[in-house]
Amino acid sequence: MIVNYNEIIEKLKDKNWKKINIIFNINEGAIGYDKIEYVNDDDIKSSFWIKFGEIDDLINSISDDYDKNLNDLSKRFNKYQIEIYFNGEILEKKWWNSEKEKQDLLDYAEVFYQWVNERMMSMIFEYEKDNNLVPTQFDEDGDLEYLSSWDSGVFTFHINKENTLEYKISLIKDGKERVLDMPLKDYFIEGILEHYRITNTELSEEWKPWNTMVLKSLHYDIPYDKREEFVSYIMQ
Repeated sequence: MIVNYNEIIEKLKDKNWKKINIIFNINEGAIGYDKIEYVNDDDIKSSFWIKFGEIDDLINSISDDYDKNLNDLSKRFNKYQIEIYFNGEILEKKWWNSEKEKQDLLDYAEVFYQWVNERMMSMIFEYEKDNNLVPTQFDEDGDLEYLSSWDSGVFTFHINKENTLEYKISLIKDGKERVLDMPLKDYFIEGILEHYRITNTELSEEWKPWNTMVLKSLHYDIPYDKREEFVSYIMQ
C-alpha cells in the first residue's frame, strides 16, 4: 500500500535527513503515532510532527487496510511502519503486536465502569421518563423540566452458572431506598458479559476472578482516581 509521501518529505525540506521513520498504532480503527522521527547523516535521530490532516490520504489508506484485514489472523495488523530514504526508497511494514492488543484490552477494562455508570444513568432516565416516574416542575418560563428521581444508587451485576446476567438496581432518594425493575438494553447486557469474559480469560493474569460487579453511582461521573471506592469485583 505505497502512497505518495510528498507531504511528509516537504515537511522536512529544511532539514538534513537521510531516513524518515514513522510507526503508527492502530486500535479499533483509531490511529495514533507511536514514533515519528528522522535520521540525519550523522545518525542522530530527531522527532518531528505532521498533522493527520496533512496526510489524510495516507491515514485513510491505513484505516481501510486495517478494516479489510482485521478478521484475517494472517493479515491483521495494529502496527504500521513507513521508512522513507533520501534516495527515494520506501519500505513499509505492518504487523500484529500481541502485547499492545493485551494492553489495549486492559486499558479499556480498567475504565469499563465509566461506561456502565454512564449507560445506567441514561437508561434509568429514559425508562422512568417513559413510565412517568420522573418528578417534574414548570420553570419560570412555564416550560416543563425534569427533576432527579434519585441521588445515588447501587448497581449489582452477577453472571450465574449459565453465563447469563442477573442484576439489581437500587436507587436512593432523600435517604429512602427503592428497587427499580427496569429491563436492560441488549447491547448493555452483551457489554457486561463481554467484559466478564475478557477479564476472566485473556486478562486472567492481570484481573482477579469475579462473577459479580457492584457499582456505586452518585448520579454523576465517577472520578478515575476513585475507582476502588465505587467499583468492586467479587466472586460469589
